[in-house]
Amino acid sequence: TGNDILYGSDPSDAAPAESAATLTFEQGVDGYNSASDTILDSYYWNNYGELTSLYVDARNGYPIQSLLKFDNLFGDQAGQIELDDNITSATIELTVTDGGASFGVYEMLQGWSESSTWGSMNNGIQPNGYEAKSSAIVSTGWVNTGTVTIDVTESLQAWQADPTDNQGWAFITEGYDGAVLASTES
Repeated sequence: TGNDILYGSDPSDAAPAESAATLTFEQGVDGYNSASDTILDSYYWNNYGELTSLYVDARNGYPIQSLLKFDNLFGDQAGQIELDDNITSATIELTVTDGGASFGVYEMLQGWSESSTWGSMNNGIQPNGYEAKSSAIVSTGWVNTGTVTIDVTESLQAWQADPTDNQGWAFITEGYDGAVLASTES
């Protein structure tokens, strides 16, 4: 009653609140060209870095694994995640061209390139805490044709603390009727 006064600044003088930004990293879109992927085939030890499909299968007892990586995610350039940004959500959207069995998504712990093969990776990737983390960040469940979305928030949060730890992910089948995914070349 009487002299109640609330002190503050005029809202029109206040600095605008920071809004959440969504960044998209897709090979060949908006100048981003730092994604790489390949297949590690235990039967045919060829280089598959240029194929338009990735396979995650156990064809007749011969595993086929796929690797995917997005480089140059972190930094202070436009379109990069800054090291002090708050990552609240990160997902990978993969196009499934042929549905199939569940696969595990494992953080890679060792380096690789699109020219890597089953043999050059010492008989594929083992989730053993040395080649790839020993537990999957997610198991997809059966994947249908269309889009599968994989939550990779924890991976990006960890890599933000040390971007050199980003070696991407290994997709390792959990069944025999494998899935086919569109690669970065498609």
